[in-house]
Amino acid sequence: MLDNKASEKEAFNHTINMLNIGKIHVTLPILSLSLLSLIVNLLKEADIEPKFVMWVHGITGSRKTTISKLFCNIFGVNSETIPASFKDTSASLEVKAFEYKDSVLIVDDYHPSVDRTEKLKMNNTAQNLIRAYGDRVGKSRMTKNMKNQNVYKPRGMCLITGEDTIDGHSSNARIMPVEILSNDIDLVQLTYFQNTRNVYTSCLYNYIKFLAYNYDRIANTVNVNFQEKRKVIMNEFHHGRLAETITFLFIAFQLFLDYGISINAIDISKREYFEIIAYDVFTEIILKHNTCIANNTPEVMYLIAIQEMIRTNKVRLHEVGTSSSAVNTVIYQDLDYLYIIPKTVQALVNEFWNDLGKAYPLGEAATIKALDKDGLLLTAMEGNERKRTVRNPKIVSASSGRPRYLTINKKIMDNILSNI
Repeated sequence: MLDNKASEKEAFNHTINMLNIGKIHVTLPILSLSLLSLIVNLLKEADIEPKFVMWVHGITGSRKTTISKLFCNIFGVNSETIPASFKDTSASLEVKAFEYKDSVLIVDDYHPSVDRTEKLKMNNTAQNLIRAYGDRVGKSRMTKNMKNQNVYKPRGMCLITGEDTIDGHSSNARIMPVEILSNDIDLVQLTYFQNTRNVYTSCLYNYIKFLAYNYDRIANTVNVNFQEKRKVIMNEFHHGRLAETITFLFIAFQLFLDYGISINAIDISKREYFEIIAYDVFTEIILKHNTCIANNTPEVMYLIAIQEMIRTNKVRLHEVGTSSSAVNTVIYQDLDYLYIIPKTVQALVNEFWNDLGKAYPLGEAATIKALDKDGLLLTAMEGNERKRTVRNPKIVSASSGRPRYLTINKKIMDNILSNI
């Protein structure tokens, strides 16, 4: 429903003032996501597509769902209705992702659960959503007659709300996290803008008309603008996906400011002021998120599992140079190194994270490569070949043969884990 009393300028300024509902690091990203959703098809035609999910998280009562609905649920018949939740099936969410074209699909209530089955189901659902929007792909299926079924690719943006966030290095790289603390939302401002939501809807209605009228011009220039801005951001952030995420949100907000100039609601100096704020907000979020991702890399997950399994005696740790009659000894140590039987410990690491309701993302070979890249491994030259697993004649094992060991530098491992 539109508000016919507010002028176009008033509706624009009303929307800008909605940033005062809460802390700017909360409201600006969510508003920008709503604006970005309106141009997904335009961006696709310009050969660039946003490939991320916004994840709004906070404790119960932080108003994360309320604020998300207010900014993003603009085309629903009932603005109080949440389009989707983690109770929906994956197939249902796949269809909804296709249906919500140039709009935001809100998927509500990712929450901690003591029930392992429910936790795994939510985790799998979240992973599917993140991959679908993060890669812009749908699942291919065949009928019983071996004919292709319809493929439902996402055509808008996705916002997930939850009390918790998902783990996993590649998944987190596809996420734009927005944390809401208990006092981040001004309840007086929130109530006012809830009661005047039609003015916001009217602003976006007028903005869509602006986009339609200037469609060709924007489509012809947005790719160049995107590449230039991404290049600037990449000088600060070396993770390509995170830099792209910032760039898409910034470009979407910048385009909205251009609309404000076109209707004389703001001038160039005001636009530059908001651009500086937007850049600072987005880069601050990514700086924090970069740390989170670093702490969730597969090699760190591997080291955490090793450390915890040793601490809880889940694995038998034996000293190098002493006799071991136990065939289940899988980790040996001396003063400087841990000597690990790769295949066996890999299975234990997978089991460790599965018990916590998380998936360890790498296989044995990829894990060894990742550990080597971080300088954790003692390697050896055998002929002309550098080996990442080595033999140690001092290890007296009950196992037959001369096994090769993954040899981890304990000092480097401790330094990495102490900085988490």
